[in-house]
Amino acid sequence: GGKVVVASVDGKVCALELSPPGKKGKMLWQQKAEGGVRSSPGIKDGKIFFGDDFGFIYSLDLATGKILWKYETEGGAEIISSVNFYKDTLLLGSYDGNLYCLECSTGKLAWKVETGAPVHCSPAISQGKTFVAGCDGLLRVIDLAKGKEVSQLELGENTAASPAVQGDNLYVGTYGSQVKAVDWNAGKILWTYEHPVRRFPYYASAAISKDLVVIGGRDKYIHGLQRASGKAAWTFTTRARVESSPVILGDRVVCGSSDKNIYMLDLSTGKKIWTFAGDGSFVSSAAIASNRMVMGCDGGLVYCFDLKPNAKAGAK
Repeated sequence: GGKVVVASVDGKVCALELSPPGKKGKMLWQQKAEGGVRSSPGIKDGKIFFGDDFGFIYSLDLATGKILWKYETEGGAEIISSVNFYKDTLLLGSYDGNLYCLECSTGKLAWKVETGAPVHCSPAISQGKTFVAGCDGLLRVIDLAKGKEVSQLELGENTAASPAVQGDNLYVGTYGSQVKAVDWNAGKILWTYEHPVRRFPYYASAAISKDLVVIGGRDKYIHGLQRASGKAAWTFTTRARVESSPVILGDRVVCGSSDKNIYMLDLSTGKKIWTFAGDGSFVSSAAIASNRMVMGCDGGLVYCFDLKPNAKAGAK
């Protein structure tokens, strides 16, 4: 609807106008949460949904920023997980060890599933199931209609990243310096990737194309892996850890780095097409719509870029 919704660690949530190139972003409204907000807001049917550091889940009106409802989770544990949607409900993980499913219209609890540890990741959805890769080293498969866990798979290491899912295949990086491909339906690991030299955790989530899995690591690399085999197709070196999750745009991939740069790479080769130096580390991921790319940095700035078809992006 021509709006960008941004949340920040000081608890402020605001809507900005997705303005034409060359103009400063105009703030339309601002709201304040109880605690800091480290999850990404989700938007559905004119409403905004997110969780905060004090364990509250919010619904705001997209047009005005008015709080429609607020749900308090158990024990006030922080919520890092971002929302996902299933029919008329929203899904959200919490550090209290639960995955919550709430009715979007009322905030009423539909169900919750207890896991063995804090849920840091955002829940992925495929074929009527949701997937939680957590701090207990397990991948849990949960039936969305029933709110019941139907299977689990030992990943061998804790995970903070959100799983990327397409069909029966799921891809996730771990704190054990590995990226794993899983057939969740069969309950088996298809392949495991580990850089031959550098051993650092994966905090960012993967992006998947027809042939590649692209993921950033705390090893300062952006990795392009062959989706079928898990072998490295390419690596791109940044100057600091990569906690921003990459976004694939056709034959390009966009990813931020803690070295204060946003990189646009050729998807097939990993070669740099374009870069932008900001005023802070880019830990968040890009949001893309209407030929615009929006990204925030930890310097407190939000940037909007014009994504021109068949051309390099330019900062606006």
